[in-house]
Order: sequence, then structure tokens, then C-alpha cells
Amino acid sequence: MATETVAARLPEELVFQIESTADEMQEEKSSIIRQALERGLKQLALERALELYRSGKITFWKAASLAKLTLWEFLEEVKQRKISLPYTLEEARKDIADVFGP
Repeated sequence: MATETVAARLPEELVFQIESTADEMQEEKSSIIRQALERGLKQLALERALELYRSGKITFWKAASLAKLTLWEFLEEVKQRKISLPYTLEEARKDIADVFGP
């Protein structure tokens, strides 16, 4: 994977947490930052997908895809958050069409 250097201004407390974590884990700060960003972005994508699904703006299949999860993994997330599953026949047809084509 190609990498690129990116600069960011961070609050002192966050820098302290990064440095402390790097020391505890005996890793470079850049590795800790990369791991935190990957996890944070994955969580943001999941939260966005859940909100769009909850509001009826996207189908279950599209939400799972947006969150980069399998249908079963996304279903578990929906269950854990006690989000109702108003999955209609029309929504199922749209999901099937998205997967297999019209």
C-alpha cells in the first residue's frame, strides 16, 4: 500500500495520548495514529450507514456495503443497537437487483 505524509494540528491532550499509547505498545507514533484513524473511519462509516438505513434513505444491502460489512455482520450491528428492521418485499427486490442486476 502506498503511503503519503499528511500534517494535522492536534490538541496537546491528544498528542499526549498518542505518545503514551505508543510508549505502552512499544510502537512508533505514526503506527498508533494510523491504527486509530483506520478504526475511527470504520466506526464513522458504520454510524453513517446505520443512520441512513434507520432514516430509510438507503436499503439494508446498501447500508451494509457502505459500512464495508457482510449482511450478517451488519445485521448483528443493527440488532445490538436495537434498530427496527422494516425490511419490505420491495426493499428485498431492490437489494437483489443491486446484487444480481435488473
